[in-house]
Amino acid sequence: MQFFKRLLGRQRAPLVGLDIGANGVCLVELSASPRGGWTLERLGTEPLGRGCVNEGQVEDFDAVVAAVCRLLGRTATRQRRVALALPASAVMTRRLVLPAGLRDDELEQMVRMEIEQHIPFPLEEVSLDFTVAGPLAGAIGQVEVHVAASRQERVQDRQGVAEAAGLVPVVMDIESHASQRALQRWLVARSLAAPGALLAWFDVGQAAMRLQVLRDGAALHEQDQGLEPLPGAGERGHTLTARRIAQALQQFFASAPHHTVDHVLLSGPAAEDLVLRVAELTGFDTVRVDPFEGMALGPAIDREIQQRDASACLLACGLAMRADLS
Repeated sequence: MQFFKRLLGRQRAPLVGLDIGANGVCLVELSASPRGGWTLERLGTEPLGRGCVNEGQVEDFDAVVAAVCRLLGRTATRQRRVALALPASAVMTRRLVLPAGLRDDELEQMVRMEIEQHIPFPLEEVSLDFTVAGPLAGAIGQVEVHVAASRQERVQDRQGVAEAAGLVPVVMDIESHASQRALQRWLVARSLAAPGALLAWFDVGQAAMRLQVLRDGAALHEQDQGLEPLPGAGERGHTLTARRIAQALQQFFASAPHHTVDHVLLSGPAAEDLVLRVAELTGFDTVRVDPFEGMALGPAIDREIQQRDASACLLACGLAMRADLS
């Protein structure tokens, strides 16, 4: 697999999206209709023990491979080409402005020279990819180049899991990019993508919570917050998490020229249980993100499982959507 070659490139061949996270593993397979819609063909989740994946790093390789294999068997997908993702913290991205008209080898050499100045480790330890986004507006003879780089060990981490489970990795994306891809499709399907709307999106995992405040698809504010283990599951745990969400929102208001949002969006395994509590504490319209809303369901999909696991599979859905980039 060429690292990120499909992250910034284009492809149409079918593939599955595989999210390997701290909470567990999620697989999504989609098919695209000729009219541009989507059908959910396969969906499944498999839990992982605490510590199997820590801060985006696979710590228990055998346990994660076994979980992926169980998931493949249960979903019965026939696809073996897979899209994976790395945490944004593991990827360095840069926007470069370079002369137009360079040969591929010349462009690659210039990219490597430029990026070497920004990485704190030897270039031979880096997986690097880039794409020419197009001519630079207002600058004759120059092009904008988007670059993504990560330590090879981080790429091989997930690639090795996929290959050990019998999959063929063809796409390495960035988690935040893939999740936003699925989120934007859902916002349109749910009619929440009004121009200028201010959206507070909380993605709540087992050990961390991420807030992004979005307007017209752009992130105005981003914040990651670790979550201490909750004192047991159930109502008390959900209430504590909802309070942390409300506090994070107040911190944003205190540091920004905003004092309200149009909607609070919740994704993650516990999203459904948090909606009412967050709405009560914040006073804002609060909505659970369902990335499959507006999609047709294939014959292999159990509607009850789809409803239960939807919010936990946002990232995997965004990865599966890579199959229809054009």
